[in-house]
Amino acid sequence: MKWNRLAAVAGACAVTMAVSACGGSGETSGSLDELTVAYPQEASNFDPVISTEVPATDLIRNVFETLLTQNDKGEPTPMLAESFTQSTDNRTLTFVLRQDVKFHDGSIMDADDVVASMNRWLEHSAAAQYSFKGATFEKTDDNEVTMKLKTPNSAAALVLAYGESSIPLITTAENAEAAGSAPMTENLGTGPFTFTAWNKGQNLQLSRFDDYTPAEGEPSGLAGDRTANFEKLTYEFTPDPSTEVAGLQSGKYDVAEVLPYDNFDQLEADSNLSLDLTDKVSMPNLYFNKKEGLFADVKAREAVAVGLDREAILKSAYSDAKFYESANGCMMPSALSNQWPCAEGEQPGPADTAKAEELLGEAGYDGEKVRIITSRDAGRAYQASTVLQQQLKGLGIDAELENFDYATLNSKRTEPDAWELIVINNIAKIEPLQQFYIPEDNPGWTEQKELDPIVDDYQSAETVDDQQKVYAEQMQEWFTSYIPVVNLGSAADLYAVRDGIEGVQAFGGSLILWSATAR
Repeated sequence: MKWNRLAAVAGACAVTMAVSACGGSGETSGSLDELTVAYPQEASNFDPVISTEVPATDLIRNVFETLLTQNDKGEPTPMLAESFTQSTDNRTLTFVLRQDVKFHDGSIMDADDVVASMNRWLEHSAAAQYSFKGATFEKTDDNEVTMKLKTPNSAAALVLAYGESSIPLITTAENAEAAGSAPMTENLGTGPFTFTAWNKGQNLQLSRFDDYTPAEGEPSGLAGDRTANFEKLTYEFTPDPSTEVAGLQSGKYDVAEVLPYDNFDQLEADSNLSLDLTDKVSMPNLYFNKKEGLFADVKAREAVAVGLDREAILKSAYSDAKFYESANGCMMPSALSNQWPCAEGEQPGPADTAKAEELLGEAGYDGEKVRIITSRDAGRAYQASTVLQQQLKGLGIDAELENFDYATLNSKRTEPDAWELIVINNIAKIEPLQQFYIPEDNPGWTEQKELDPIVDDYQSAETVDDQQKVYAEQMQEWFTSYIPVVNLGSAADLYAVRDGIEGVQAFGGSLILWSATAR
Protein backbone atom coordinates (compact mmCIF):
# COMPACT_ATOMS: atom_id res chain seq x y z
CA MET A 1 0.00 0.00 0.00
CA LYS A 2 1.17 3.53 -0.81
CA TRP A 3 0.40 6.09 1.89
CA ASN A 4 0.80 9.74 0.85
CA ARG A 5 0.34 12.32 3.57
CA LEU A 6 -1.33 15.39 2.11
CA ALA A 7 0.27 18.68 3.14
CA ALA A 8 -2.46 21.21 3.94
CA VAL A 9 -1.73 24.57 2.36
CA ALA A 10 -3.74 27.73 3.01
CA GLY A 11 -6.36 28.12 0.32
CA ALA A 12 -6.58 24.74 -1.36
CA CYS A 13 -3.87 22.64 -2.92
CA ALA A 14 -4.23 19.89 -5.47
CA VAL A 15 -2.16 16.76 -5.03
CA THR A 16 -2.03 14.09 -7.70
CA MET A 17 -2.00 10.53 -6.54
CA ALA A 18 -0.89 7.52 -8.52
CA VAL A 19 -3.25 4.56 -8.00
CA SER A 20 -5.55 1.47 -9.52
CA ALA A 21 -7.60 -1.03 -11.51
CA CYS A 22 -10.10 0.21 -14.07
CA GLY A 23 -13.84 0.07 -14.54
CA GLY A 24 -14.60 -1.58 -11.23
CA SER A 25 -13.15 -4.80 -12.60
CA GLY A 26 -10.16 -5.15 -10.30
CA GLU A 27 -7.95 -5.75 -13.36
CA THR A 28 -5.29 -3.46 -14.74
CA SER A 29 -5.75 -2.36 -18.35
CA GLY A 30 -3.89 -0.13 -20.78
CA SER A 31 -6.87 2.21 -21.05
CA LEU A 32 -9.56 3.39 -18.70
CA ASP A 33 -13.14 3.13 -19.99
CA GLU A 34 -15.12 3.48 -16.79
CA LEU A 35 -14.47 4.74 -13.27
CA THR A 36 -16.68 3.44 -10.47
CA VAL A 37 -16.64 5.48 -7.27
CA ALA A 38 -18.08 4.55 -3.88
CA TYR A 39 -19.69 7.61 -2.31
CA PRO A 40 -21.35 7.39 1.11
CA GLN A 41 -24.09 10.01 0.81
CA GLU A 42 -26.80 10.75 -1.74
CA ALA A 43 -28.17 14.26 -2.21
CA SER A 44 -31.91 14.92 -2.12
CA ASN A 45 -31.40 16.68 -5.45
CA PHE A 46 -28.42 17.51 -7.65
CA ASP A 47 -28.99 21.21 -8.16
CA PRO A 48 -26.38 23.05 -6.04
CA VAL A 49 -28.11 26.37 -6.66
CA ILE A 50 -30.98 25.08 -4.52
CA SER A 51 -29.29 22.41 -2.40
CA THR A 52 -26.66 23.09 0.25
CA GLU A 53 -25.82 19.38 0.57
CA VAL A 54 -22.17 18.56 -0.16
CA PRO A 55 -22.94 15.72 -2.65
CA ALA A 56 -25.06 18.11 -4.73
CA THR A 57 -21.93 20.08 -5.63
CA ASP A 58 -19.27 17.40 -5.26
CA LEU A 59 -20.79 15.04 -7.83
CA ILE A 60 -22.51 17.45 -10.18
CA ARG A 61 -19.36 19.56 -10.64
CA ASN A 62 -18.52 17.01 -13.33
CA VAL A 63 -21.56 18.18 -15.32
CA PHE A 64 -21.63 21.97 -14.85
CA GLU A 65 -19.08 24.75 -15.05
CA THR A 66 -18.94 28.33 -13.81
CA LEU A 67 -17.70 31.69 -15.05
CA LEU A 68 -14.75 31.57 -12.67
CA THR A 69 -13.10 28.77 -10.76
CA GLN A 70 -10.04 28.23 -8.54
CA ASN A 71 -6.55 27.29 -9.65
CA ASP A 72 -4.24 25.19 -7.49
CA LYS A 73 -3.41 28.28 -5.38
CA GLY A 74 -7.09 28.98 -4.73
CA GLU A 75 -7.02 32.07 -6.97
CA PRO A 76 -10.03 33.14 -9.09
CA THR A 77 -9.40 31.94 -12.65
CA PRO A 78 -11.57 32.23 -15.79
CA MET A 79 -13.49 29.08 -16.77
CA LEU A 80 -16.50 29.89 -18.97
CA ALA A 81 -15.31 33.48 -18.98
CA GLU A 82 -12.38 34.25 -21.22
CA SER A 83 -11.43 37.17 -18.97
CA PHE A 84 -12.88 39.36 -16.24
CA THR A 85 -12.27 42.72 -14.61
CA GLN A 86 -13.42 44.24 -11.33
CA SER A 87 -13.96 47.97 -10.95
CA THR A 88 -11.88 49.96 -8.50
CA ASP A 89 -15.00 50.71 -6.42
CA ASN A 90 -15.73 46.94 -6.18
CA ARG A 91 -19.28 47.40 -7.46
CA THR A 92 -18.97 46.07 -11.01
CA LEU A 93 -17.51 42.90 -12.50
CA THR A 94 -17.34 42.51 -16.28
CA PHE A 95 -16.95 39.12 -17.93
CA VAL A 96 -15.94 38.51 -21.53
CA LEU A 97 -17.30 35.07 -22.43
CA ARG A 98 -15.52 32.25 -24.21
CA GLN A 99 -16.94 31.59 -27.65
CA ASP A 100 -18.23 28.33 -29.16
CA VAL A 101 -18.73 26.61 -25.79
CA LYS A 102 -21.28 23.83 -26.24
CA PHE A 103 -24.00 22.74 -23.87
CA HIS A 104 -24.76 19.04 -23.70
CA ASP A 105 -27.73 19.50 -26.07
CA GLY A 106 -25.37 20.90 -28.72
CA SER A 107 -26.46 24.54 -28.38
CA ILE A 108 -23.83 27.26 -28.00
CA MET A 109 -23.54 29.19 -24.74
CA ASP A 110 -24.23 32.92 -25.06
CA ALA A 111 -24.75 35.95 -22.86
CA ASP A 112 -28.48 35.25 -22.44
CA ASP A 113 -27.71 31.83 -20.94
CA VAL A 114 -25.21 33.31 -18.52
CA VAL A 115 -27.51 36.14 -17.42
CA ALA A 116 -30.45 33.80 -16.82
CA SER A 117 -28.29 31.29 -14.94
CA MET A 118 -26.53 33.86 -12.77
CA ASN A 119 -29.70 35.78 -11.91
CA ARG A 120 -31.30 32.49 -10.85
CA TRP A 121 -28.28 31.83 -8.62
CA LEU A 122 -28.41 35.36 -7.19
CA GLU A 123 -32.10 34.98 -6.38
CA HIS A 124 -32.25 31.42 -5.04
CA SER A 125 -28.82 30.51 -3.63
CA ALA A 126 -28.40 31.18 0.09
CA ALA A 127 -24.71 31.91 -0.46
CA ALA A 128 -25.48 34.49 -3.13
CA GLN A 129 -28.22 36.11 -1.10
CA TYR A 130 -25.82 36.90 1.69
CA SER A 131 -22.78 38.05 -0.28
CA PHE A 132 -24.58 39.67 -3.20
CA LYS A 133 -28.01 40.77 -1.99
CA GLY A 134 -29.52 43.11 -4.54
CA ALA A 135 -26.92 42.31 -7.21
CA THR A 136 -27.89 41.69 -10.85
CA PHE A 137 -26.36 40.32 -14.02
CA GLU A 138 -26.93 42.14 -17.30
CA LYS A 139 -26.05 41.46 -20.92
CA THR A 140 -23.82 44.28 -22.14
CA ASP A 141 -22.79 42.73 -25.46
CA ASP A 142 -23.37 39.50 -27.36
CA ASN A 143 -20.25 38.15 -25.73
CA GLU A 144 -20.14 40.14 -22.49
CA VAL A 145 -22.06 40.24 -19.22
CA THR A 146 -21.79 42.60 -16.26
CA MET A 147 -22.46 41.95 -12.59
CA LYS A 148 -23.63 45.03 -10.71
CA LEU A 149 -23.39 44.95 -6.93
CA LYS A 150 -25.69 46.89 -4.62
CA THR A 151 -22.93 47.01 -2.03
CA PRO A 152 -19.20 46.80 -2.81
CA ASN A 153 -17.39 43.53 -2.22
CA SER A 154 -13.68 43.24 -2.86
CA ALA A 155 -13.92 39.43 -2.49
CA ALA A 156 -16.61 39.09 -5.16
CA ALA A 157 -14.43 37.18 -7.63
CA LEU A 158 -13.28 34.83 -4.87
CA VAL A 159 -16.89 33.98 -3.97
CA LEU A 160 -17.86 33.43 -7.61
CA ALA A 161 -14.87 31.13 -8.09
CA TYR A 162 -15.51 28.96 -5.04
CA GLY A 163 -16.11 25.41 -6.23
CA GLU A 164 -17.11 23.34 -3.19
CA SER A 165 -20.69 24.44 -2.40
CA SER A 166 -23.64 26.32 -3.92
CA ILE A 167 -21.74 26.84 -7.17
CA PRO A 168 -23.06 29.48 -9.61
CA LEU A 169 -23.51 26.97 -12.42
CA ILE A 170 -24.27 27.94 -16.00
CA THR A 171 -27.09 26.18 -17.85
CA THR A 172 -29.23 27.21 -20.82
CA ALA A 173 -31.52 30.23 -20.39
CA GLU A 174 -34.56 28.01 -21.01
CA ASN A 175 -33.47 25.54 -18.34
CA ALA A 176 -32.69 28.24 -15.76
CA GLU A 177 -35.99 30.04 -16.31
CA ALA A 178 -38.02 26.82 -16.23
CA ALA A 179 -36.43 25.71 -12.96
CA GLY A 180 -36.71 28.98 -11.04
CA SER A 181 -36.73 28.21 -7.32
CA ALA A 182 -37.18 24.46 -7.82
CA PRO A 183 -34.41 21.93 -8.52
CA MET A 184 -33.64 21.59 -12.21
CA THR A 185 -35.28 18.66 -13.96
CA GLU A 186 -32.77 18.91 -16.83
CA ASN A 187 -29.13 18.75 -15.76
CA LEU A 188 -27.85 20.51 -18.84
CA GLY A 189 -24.35 21.91 -18.50
CA THR A 190 -21.10 22.45 -20.38
CA GLY A 191 -18.86 20.16 -18.29
CA PRO A 192 -16.78 17.13 -19.25
CA PHE A 193 -19.62 14.69 -18.39
CA THR A 194 -23.29 14.55 -19.24
CA PHE A 195 -25.98 13.55 -16.76
CA THR A 196 -27.08 10.06 -17.84
CA ALA A 197 -29.19 8.62 -15.02
CA TRP A 198 -29.93 9.01 -11.34
CA ASN A 199 -31.15 5.74 -9.88
CA LYS A 200 -32.27 6.92 -6.46
CA GLY A 201 -30.87 4.88 -3.62
CA GLN A 202 -28.39 3.21 -5.97
CA ASN A 203 -26.16 5.34 -8.16
CA LEU A 204 -25.54 8.38 -10.33
CA GLN A 205 -24.35 7.67 -13.88
CA LEU A 206 -22.44 10.20 -15.98
CA SER A 207 -21.08 9.86 -19.54
CA ARG A 208 -18.17 11.66 -21.21
CA PHE A 209 -19.21 14.65 -23.30
CA ASP A 210 -17.32 14.07 -26.53
CA ASP A 211 -17.98 17.64 -27.79
CA TYR A 212 -16.60 19.19 -24.63
CA THR A 213 -14.86 22.54 -25.19
CA PRO A 214 -12.24 22.97 -22.44
CA ALA A 215 -10.79 26.18 -21.07
CA GLU A 216 -7.27 27.00 -22.15
CA GLY A 217 -4.31 26.02 -20.05
CA GLU A 218 -3.01 22.98 -18.27
CA PRO A 219 -5.10 21.59 -15.41
CA SER A 220 -4.52 23.58 -12.22
CA GLY A 221 -6.83 22.90 -9.30
CA LEU A 222 -10.31 23.22 -10.76
CA ALA A 223 -9.04 25.45 -13.58
CA GLY A 224 -7.69 24.63 -17.04
CA ASP A 225 -8.51 21.67 -19.24
CA ARG A 226 -11.13 19.35 -17.70
CA THR A 227 -11.35 16.92 -20.61
CA ALA A 228 -12.37 13.49 -19.30
CA ASN A 229 -9.93 10.65 -19.90
CA PHE A 230 -12.58 7.92 -19.70
CA GLU A 231 -16.09 7.28 -21.02
CA LYS A 232 -18.26 6.60 -17.99
CA LEU A 233 -18.26 7.82 -14.40
CA THR A 234 -20.54 6.04 -11.93
CA TYR A 235 -21.03 7.03 -8.31
CA GLU A 236 -22.37 4.11 -6.27
CA PHE A 237 -24.09 5.28 -3.08
CA THR A 238 -22.68 3.32 -0.14
CA PRO A 239 -24.11 4.58 3.18
CA ASP A 240 -22.98 1.33 4.85
CA PRO A 241 -19.22 1.68 5.55
CA SER A 242 -18.67 -2.10 5.49
CA THR A 243 -20.18 -2.26 2.00
CA GLU A 244 -17.90 0.54 0.84
CA VAL A 245 -14.76 -1.11 2.24
CA ALA A 246 -15.63 -4.60 0.98
CA GLY A 247 -16.43 -3.28 -2.50
CA LEU A 248 -13.18 -1.33 -2.64
CA GLN A 249 -11.05 -4.30 -1.64
CA SER A 250 -12.84 -6.70 -4.00
CA GLY A 251 -12.30 -4.39 -6.98
CA LYS A 252 -15.98 -3.50 -7.40
CA TYR A 253 -15.05 0.15 -6.82
CA ASP A 254 -12.02 1.89 -8.29
CA VAL A 255 -12.18 4.85 -5.93
CA ALA A 256 -13.78 5.21 -2.50
CA GLU A 257 -14.45 8.61 -0.95
CA VAL A 258 -14.97 9.45 2.73
CA LEU A 259 -13.80 6.07 4.01
CA PRO A 260 -14.28 5.07 7.66
CA TYR A 261 -11.18 5.85 9.69
CA ASP A 262 -11.64 2.71 11.77
CA ASN A 263 -10.68 0.68 8.69
CA PHE A 264 -7.42 2.52 8.10
CA ASP A 265 -5.13 -0.29 9.30
CA GLN A 266 -7.05 -2.86 7.23
CA LEU A 267 -6.85 -0.72 4.09
CA GLU A 268 -3.24 0.26 4.69
CA ALA A 269 -2.28 -3.42 4.63
CA ASP A 270 -3.88 -3.92 1.20
CA SER A 271 -1.13 -3.76 -1.45
CA ASN A 272 -3.75 -3.05 -4.14
CA LEU A 273 -4.69 0.33 -2.65
CA SER A 274 -3.26 3.79 -2.18
CA LEU A 275 -4.65 5.90 0.63
CA ASP A 276 -4.53 9.64 1.04
CA LEU A 277 -6.22 12.54 2.78
CA THR A 278 -8.00 15.61 1.55
CA ASP A 279 -7.13 18.95 3.15
CA LYS A 280 -8.49 19.42 6.68
CA VAL A 281 -11.35 21.67 5.58
CA SER A 282 -14.23 19.59 6.89
CA MET A 283 -15.59 21.38 9.95
CA PRO A 284 -17.88 19.46 12.29
CA ASN A 285 -20.01 22.24 13.76
CA LEU A 286 -22.55 21.94 16.56
CA TYR A 287 -25.56 24.01 15.53
CA PHE A 288 -27.96 25.54 18.05
CA ASN A 289 -31.59 26.29 17.36
CA LYS A 290 -31.32 29.99 18.16
CA LYS A 291 -34.84 30.79 16.99
CA GLU A 292 -36.75 29.17 19.85
CA GLY A 293 -36.20 27.09 22.96
CA LEU A 294 -33.30 26.87 25.41
CA PHE A 295 -30.51 27.89 23.03
CA ALA A 296 -32.13 31.15 22.01
CA ASP A 297 -30.36 32.30 25.18
CA VAL A 298 -26.65 32.90 24.57
CA LYS A 299 -25.85 31.77 28.13
CA ALA A 300 -27.13 28.28 27.28
CA ARG A 301 -24.98 28.26 24.16
CA GLU A 302 -21.97 29.39 26.19
CA ALA A 303 -22.66 26.64 28.72
CA VAL A 304 -22.35 24.00 26.02
CA ALA A 305 -19.32 25.71 24.49
CA VAL A 306 -17.37 25.69 27.77
CA GLY A 307 -18.66 22.33 29.00
CA LEU A 308 -17.81 20.12 26.06
CA ASP A 309 -14.70 17.96 25.80
CA ARG A 310 -14.20 18.62 22.09
CA GLU A 311 -11.16 16.39 21.85
CA ALA A 312 -13.17 13.37 23.04
CA ILE A 313 -15.84 14.07 20.43
CA LEU A 314 -13.23 14.37 17.67
CA LYS A 315 -11.50 11.18 18.81
CA SER A 316 -14.78 9.28 18.62
CA ALA A 317 -15.71 10.61 15.19
CA TYR A 318 -12.29 10.64 13.54
CA SER A 319 -10.42 7.84 15.32
CA ASP A 320 -6.87 9.24 15.24
CA ALA A 321 -5.27 12.68 15.50
CA LYS A 322 -3.69 12.29 12.06
CA PHE A 323 -7.16 12.76 10.60
CA TYR A 324 -8.20 15.88 12.50
CA GLU A 325 -7.05 19.07 14.19
CA SER A 326 -8.42 20.40 17.45
CA ALA A 327 -10.66 23.43 17.35
CA ASN A 328 -8.76 26.69 16.96
CA GLY A 329 -11.67 28.82 18.19
CA CYS A 330 -11.91 30.55 14.81
CA MET A 331 -14.57 30.84 12.13
CA MET A 332 -12.09 29.57 9.56
CA PRO A 333 -10.00 26.36 9.85
CA SER A 334 -6.25 26.23 10.32
CA ALA A 335 -5.87 25.16 6.67
CA LEU A 336 -6.97 28.68 5.70
CA SER A 337 -5.22 30.55 8.51
CA ASN A 338 -2.69 32.24 6.22
CA GLN A 339 -5.53 33.94 4.40
CA TRP A 340 -7.84 34.36 7.38
CA PRO A 341 -5.65 34.76 10.49
CA CYS A 342 -7.10 34.22 13.93
CA ALA A 343 -5.50 35.07 17.28
CA GLU A 344 -3.99 32.17 19.20
CA GLY A 345 -5.79 33.43 22.30
CA GLU A 346 -9.12 32.45 20.76
CA GLN A 347 -8.42 28.74 21.19
CA PRO A 348 -10.96 27.10 23.53
CA GLY A 349 -9.72 25.84 26.88
CA PRO A 350 -10.42 22.48 28.54
CA ALA A 351 -13.98 21.54 29.44
CA ASP A 352 -15.26 23.38 32.51
CA THR A 353 -18.31 21.51 33.78
CA ALA A 354 -18.77 23.72 36.85
CA LYS A 355 -18.90 26.86 34.70
CA ALA A 356 -21.29 25.13 32.27
CA GLU A 357 -23.70 24.17 35.07
CA GLU A 358 -23.58 27.73 36.42
CA LEU A 359 -24.42 29.18 32.99
CA LEU A 360 -27.25 26.69 32.49
CA GLY A 361 -28.73 27.90 35.78
CA GLU A 362 -28.46 31.51 34.63
CA ALA A 363 -30.21 30.52 31.38
CA GLY A 364 -33.09 29.10 33.40
CA TYR A 365 -32.68 25.49 32.31
CA ASP A 366 -35.18 23.39 34.29
CA GLY A 367 -34.63 19.89 32.94
CA GLU A 368 -36.58 20.04 29.68
CA LYS A 369 -35.69 17.57 26.94
CA VAL A 370 -33.05 18.68 24.44
CA ARG A 371 -33.37 16.95 21.07
CA ILE A 372 -30.24 16.17 19.05
CA ILE A 373 -31.32 15.21 15.55
CA THR A 374 -29.00 13.06 13.47
CA SER A 375 -28.79 10.21 10.97
CA ARG A 376 -26.71 7.05 10.92
CA ASP A 377 -26.13 7.88 7.25
CA ALA A 378 -24.38 11.10 8.35
CA GLY A 379 -21.31 9.07 9.38
CA ARG A 380 -18.97 11.13 11.53
CA ALA A 381 -21.68 13.61 12.46
CA TYR A 382 -23.67 10.69 13.87
CA GLN A 383 -20.68 9.41 15.84
CA ALA A 384 -20.04 12.90 17.19
CA SER A 385 -23.70 13.21 18.15
CA THR A 386 -23.63 10.06 20.28
CA VAL A 387 -20.68 11.33 22.33
CA LEU A 388 -22.27 14.78 22.49
CA GLN A 389 -25.39 13.24 24.02
CA GLN A 390 -23.40 11.56 26.78
CA GLN A 391 -21.43 14.72 27.56
CA LEU A 392 -24.59 16.81 27.78
CA LYS A 393 -26.11 14.27 30.17
CA GLY A 394 -22.99 14.72 32.27
CA LEU A 395 -23.81 18.45 32.44
CA GLY A 396 -27.29 17.65 33.69
CA ILE A 397 -29.03 18.17 30.36
CA ASP A 398 -31.77 15.72 29.38
CA ALA A 399 -30.35 15.10 25.90
CA GLU A 400 -32.19 12.75 23.55
CA LEU A 401 -30.86 11.46 20.23
CA GLU A 402 -33.44 11.36 17.43
CA ASN A 403 -32.31 9.34 14.43
CA PHE A 404 -33.71 9.84 10.91
CA ASP A 405 -32.77 8.77 7.41
CA TYR A 406 -30.49 11.29 5.72
CA ALA A 407 -33.15 12.90 3.51
CA THR A 408 -35.52 13.35 6.45
CA LEU A 409 -32.72 14.82 8.56
CA ASN A 410 -32.02 17.45 5.90
CA SER A 411 -35.72 18.33 5.91
CA LYS A 412 -36.04 18.34 9.72
CA ARG A 413 -33.11 20.68 10.19
CA THR A 414 -35.10 23.44 8.43
CA GLU A 415 -37.93 23.19 11.00
CA PRO A 416 -37.45 25.33 14.15
CA ASP A 417 -39.87 23.22 16.20
CA ALA A 418 -38.10 19.93 15.37
CA TRP A 419 -34.78 20.17 17.21
CA GLU A 420 -32.48 21.94 19.64
CA LEU A 421 -29.06 20.67 18.48
CA ILE A 422 -27.56 19.14 15.34
CA VAL A 423 -23.98 18.35 14.30
CA ILE A 424 -23.36 19.27 10.66
CA ASN A 425 -20.12 18.52 8.85
CA ASN A 426 -19.58 21.74 6.92
CA ILE A 427 -16.94 22.25 4.26
CA ALA A 428 -15.06 25.44 5.11
CA LYS A 429 -15.93 28.10 2.57
CA ILE A 430 -13.44 30.32 0.83
CA GLU A 431 -14.37 33.42 2.85
CA PRO A 432 -16.11 33.98 6.21
CA LEU A 433 -19.52 35.20 5.03
CA GLN A 434 -19.98 32.00 3.03
CA GLN A 435 -20.09 29.85 6.17
CA PHE A 436 -23.35 27.89 6.22
CA TYR A 437 -24.51 29.17 9.60
CA ILE A 438 -24.29 32.87 8.64
CA PRO A 439 -27.53 33.45 6.64
CA GLU A 440 -30.52 33.96 8.94
CA ASP A 441 -32.72 31.51 7.01
CA ASN A 442 -30.28 28.59 7.26
CA PRO A 443 -30.51 25.98 10.06
CA GLY A 444 -29.71 27.63 13.38
CA TRP A 445 -31.33 30.93 12.37
CA THR A 446 -28.53 33.35 13.16
CA GLU A 447 -29.68 36.82 14.21
CA GLN A 448 -28.29 39.56 12.01
CA LYS A 449 -28.65 42.64 14.24
CA GLU A 450 -25.12 42.56 15.67
CA LEU A 451 -23.59 41.09 12.53
CA ASP A 452 -25.01 43.58 10.01
CA PRO A 453 -22.67 46.51 10.79
CA ILE A 454 -19.68 44.15 10.74
CA VAL A 455 -20.80 42.83 7.34
CA ASP A 456 -21.11 46.42 6.09
CA ASP A 457 -17.52 47.14 7.15
CA TYR A 458 -16.34 43.88 5.65
CA GLN A 459 -18.04 44.30 2.29
CA SER A 460 -17.09 47.96 1.92
CA ALA A 461 -13.40 47.22 2.58
CA GLU A 462 -11.35 48.35 -0.40
CA THR A 463 -9.01 45.36 -0.49
CA VAL A 464 -8.91 41.75 0.65
CA ASP A 465 -6.26 42.80 3.19
CA ASP A 466 -8.76 45.25 4.66
CA GLN A 467 -11.37 42.49 4.76
CA GLN A 468 -8.95 40.25 6.64
CA LYS A 469 -8.57 42.97 9.26
CA VAL A 470 -12.34 43.25 9.73
CA TYR A 471 -12.52 39.48 10.02
CA ALA A 472 -9.75 39.25 12.63
CA GLU A 473 -10.83 42.23 14.73
CA GLN A 474 -14.62 42.36 14.46
CA MET A 475 -16.09 39.21 12.98
CA GLN A 476 -14.09 36.88 15.16
CA GLU A 477 -15.17 38.78 18.30
CA TRP A 478 -18.81 38.37 17.20
CA PHE A 479 -18.24 34.65 16.63
CA THR A 480 -16.80 34.22 20.12
CA SER A 481 -19.45 36.23 21.96
CA TYR A 482 -22.60 35.36 20.01
CA ILE A 483 -21.66 31.66 19.56
CA PRO A 484 -23.68 30.85 16.41
CA VAL A 485 -22.17 27.35 16.47
CA VAL A 486 -19.53 25.43 18.40
CA ASN A 487 -16.74 24.42 16.06
CA LEU A 488 -15.49 21.04 17.26
CA GLY A 489 -12.37 21.07 15.06
CA SER A 490 -11.41 20.42 11.45
CA ALA A 491 -10.81 17.16 9.67
CA ALA A 492 -9.64 15.52 6.49
CA ASP A 493 -11.47 12.82 4.57
CA LEU A 494 -9.75 9.51 3.92
CA TYR A 495 -9.98 8.21 0.35
CA ALA A 496 -8.48 5.33 -1.59
CA VAL A 497 -7.82 4.38 -5.20
CA ARG A 498 -7.02 0.93 -6.48
CA ASP A 499 -3.58 0.24 -7.92
CA GLY A 500 -3.36 0.85 -11.65
CA ILE A 501 -5.07 4.24 -11.94
CA GLU A 502 -3.33 7.60 -11.73
CA GLY A 503 -4.37 11.23 -11.95
CA VAL A 504 -6.97 11.30 -9.16
CA GLN A 505 -6.55 14.63 -7.38
CA ALA A 506 -7.58 15.94 -3.98
CA PHE A 507 -8.57 19.59 -4.04
CA GLY A 508 -9.75 21.12 -0.79
CA GLY A 509 -12.25 18.67 0.64
CA SER A 510 -13.15 16.75 -2.50
CA LEU A 511 -11.70 14.78 -5.42
CA ILE A 512 -11.12 15.68 -9.05
CA LEU A 513 -11.80 12.58 -11.12
CA TRP A 514 -11.98 13.64 -14.76
CA SER A 515 -8.16 13.56 -14.91
CA ALA A 516 -7.95 9.85 -13.95
CA THR A 517 -6.16 7.51 -16.36
CA ALA A 518 -4.93 3.93 -16.40
CA ARG A 519 -1.29 3.71 -15.41
